[in-house]
Amino acid sequence: MLHLFEDREFVRRLWTLALPIFGQQFIQQALGAVDVLMVGQLNETAVAAVGIADQLFFLLVLYLFGVASGSQVFAAQAWGKGDIPRIHRVMGLGLILGLAGAAVFMTAAIVIPERVMGVYSEDPAVIALSTTYLKIVGWSYLGTTVTMVLGSVMRSTENARPPMIASLIALGLNSIFNYVLIFGALGFPALGVEGAAYATCAARILEAILLLGWAYYARLPVAARWSQLWGQSRSFVRSFLRTAAPVLFTEIAWSLGVTTYYAFYGRIGTESVAAVGVATSIERLAFVVFIGLGGAASVMIGNRIGANEDDKAIAYAWRLMALQFGLGIFVGAVIFAFSGMIPGFYNISPLAAENLRTILMIMGCMISIKAVNLMNFIGIVRAGGDTRVGMWMDIGPMWLIGVPLAWFAAFALGWPVAWVYLLTMSEELVKLIVSVWRIRSGRWIHHLEEI
Repeated sequence: MLHLFEDREFVRRLWTLALPIFGQQFIQQALGAVDVLMVGQLNETAVAAVGIADQLFFLLVLYLFGVASGSQVFAAQAWGKGDIPRIHRVMGLGLILGLAGAAVFMTAAIVIPERVMGVYSEDPAVIALSTTYLKIVGWSYLGTTVTMVLGSVMRSTENARPPMIASLIALGLNSIFNYVLIFGALGFPALGVEGAAYATCAARILEAILLLGWAYYARLPVAARWSQLWGQSRSFVRSFLRTAAPVLFTEIAWSLGVTTYYAFYGRIGTESVAAVGVATSIERLAFVVFIGLGGAASVMIGNRIGANEDDKAIAYAWRLMALQFGLGIFVGAVIFAFSGMIPGFYNISPLAAENLRTILMIMGCMISIKAVNLMNFIGIVRAGGDTRVGMWMDIGPMWLIGVPLAWFAAFALGWPVAWVYLLTMSEELVKLIVSVWRIRSGRWIHHLEEI
């Protein structure tokens, strides 16, 4: 294998793809972090309310990520073959699946938010605030769907800058709207959590509108006519679903596992939810570099497989895995070093602050393993079309190991939230072993049939 940076083509394509994805992910996660930071100036109840309300959006995003990942697998291989009509059909089917799922989540957020939030907390004040937030933010779910599906197909065709710039504009608008509506600046009333919801909703809808306008104004490969998005044959749908359905199931099962963890934290106490909510916003922000590399890997490897260059795809996989691990060590060290300082930025109780500090220390130690797992499952195995085997390797350790151990620690042993969080990391160690084994076998590469 060539040295990691000796292949100039590899380096050029990596950074051309990874930097815009990194930028977009940083901006998207910053949207959530800005909400948490600004709401964190109110009180602990507000932080917990936004944290649990975000769980429904988190479920939606993971569902959409499954749809977008399935679309990206096909679109990347189609781009490697120069098959634009196939890309249009993939995008059309992705939009159908994405919007159908978003409609379900939007209905839950607007019609039955109290029932949904009751799963995560028993505190009436937290439930009331989170319900108010959800009834407003739920309207943005359709815009988020368009942004994610369209953006994933754009990246597959090596047009990663437009999604990044659209997200950058959305971040700026969200920050301004948050400041004005949460705290009552420029003559507007101080709406608190409700203001954060209005700001987030407006920013996400405007982001989708901007991305659509850019695609058609610049006549990018994704700018299909209405008729070109539809008319998929049965063989197309069957082939797409054979690859995408395991990805969807993986994301749904994984997201349910994560929200199950969150429900465990909520039963421990409101201060536990506040601590985990802040830690999660920091982890998502830290993960943008890993998601950027994973997204670039998916496109690069998918393109090489589509061009029948399997040896190059395998070489790319090992190089990217090594790079991800090195970056994980660095990012983890930074989080560990600042774990004692971060709680001071939030208006939370001393117990919540101590829990947050401990969780961040654990996160710093484990984030390199989580980063490699992200690369292995999303950047490599899925790019090779090995979605069915990847599904079991991804969700099996969570539901057979992580969830049972966390439940036992939280309810049978009554451990503090930080140690329950530590036990959830057990699944990551198992995932690392099985994913590296699968990649070494070479059986993860599948050439998707023509449709």
